[in-house]
Amino acid sequence: VALDDVTRKDAADDFGGINDVPTHAITMGVGTILAAKKIYLLVWGKAKAAILADALQGPIGESVPASFIRNHPDVSIFIDEAAGQMLVGR
Repeated sequence: VALDDVTRKDAADDFGGINDVPTHAITMGVGTILAAKKIYLLVWGKAKAAILADALQGPIGESVPASFIRNHPDVSIFIDEAAGQMLVGR
């Protein structure tokens, strides 16, 4: 899929400038992801802390599609301290 200019601008700092941000990305549905034998979830940065907490500790449902990984039998999650700052019991 083509990335929207807003998405690319938001990612510019992470890529060292807008010129290094990809213009396209690969996307897939939750069903395809959940069909995988193994899922790796990588989450970095303070900006992802709230959604990570919602995905791992909030209700499982469509409002946070990443929450469905909690029903998968083989998930490994890798986060940095900033991303994990809102997790309860961390």
